[in-house]
Amino acid sequence: MKSEQDMGHSQTTESTEAASPTRVDQPPFGRALAGAVGKLTLLACLPTLLALAARWHWSLDLLTHFRVWYVLALAAGAIVSLTFRQRKTALVAALVCGWNVALIAPFYLGGSPTEPVATAAMVGPPAEVAALAPSTSDSNTALRAMSINVLSSNLRTDDVVAVVREQQPDFVFFMEVDRRWMEALAELESMYPHRLDARRSDAFGAAFFSKLPPRRMEVVELSGIDLPSVSAELELPNGRTLSLLATHPLPPVGRARSAARNTQLAAAAEMVGAMSGPKMLLGDLNATGWSPYSADLLDVAGVRDSRHGFGVQGSWGPRRGLLSWLPRLPIDHILVSDEIEMIDHRIGPHIGSDHLPVTVDLRVRGVK
Repeated sequence: MKSEQDMGHSQTTESTEAASPTRVDQPPFGRALAGAVGKLTLLACLPTLLALAARWHWSLDLLTHFRVWYVLALAAGAIVSLTFRQRKTALVAALVCGWNVALIAPFYLGGSPTEPVATAAMVGPPAEVAALAPSTSDSNTALRAMSINVLSSNLRTDDVVAVVREQQPDFVFFMEVDRRWMEALAELESMYPHRLDARRSDAFGAAFFSKLPPRRMEVVELSGIDLPSVSAELELPNGRTLSLLATHPLPPVGRARSAARNTQLAAAAEMVGAMSGPKMLLGDLNATGWSPYSADLLDVAGVRDSRHGFGVQGSWGPRRGLLSWLPRLPIDHILVSDEIEMIDHRIGPHIGSDHLPVTVDLRVRGVK
């Protein structure tokens, strides 16, 4: 028989257990999975933090270019972390994700897209041209510009010629052109009476085709680096002159090439900064607008990114494989000065290159 003391102790224990909430321990596999999710989410935050030191090392500058990737990864990590009740991890991921969103937002918030207008050298049925007639005074000239990195090994030359014929740009800058490419682009000679041929046997040949008459058009080298760029002054129908520099710096892969690219960008900025009146810098710059070296270029050259108000519009990425499903990087640029009003910015179709064509419609303001 139990003593009264034993019975009292038993009743106390039972009442205590009844008052305590039932605790269900997470299975070992669940705990391991939650820990792995937390670690992977925090690891996804690391590139954004390392990118803050982009000027210290070339590899850290590379991390500045993948902002859209980081947003997708961190948003997914924050959601999954909340699912596993990793609230602190989810909060950190959300904050770092928000930082990347803030860097992307200007591409969607800046600028004010306006109605399409007829370009200075547009051809086509009269009804179509009339429908696109400028709504502003004749002192403003509407233009269409295009930049295409064709990829020297690309065999789809007909697709490149077709997209130029379709878009009818007033001038177009071709990169990575060699002898074979120049022979293919000869089909466009009747459309473009003013041409500059700087073909090469490597991946850095260039060509510039224009419908607008040039006051000056020449091949230049930036900072003594043996790569061709095009410097030109084009006569506009409203009597103004559009000054431009078209260039294709080295890709920043490795310390030496990264330093050379930065030197080329700095030299391009100085050259464009010295230009007066409406001006433009275009080409595959092998840098996104999130690199500090791109920010330096915009400041010194006195130009702005024509993407603002039209979205990120990534233009470069792997053509095949798993990575081809990821968002493209916006490294092909058309940068413009304040005298130029943006009408439209768009990315063209696949043409067999690892780059997509970039086309802009713009309006050069007349002298007031």
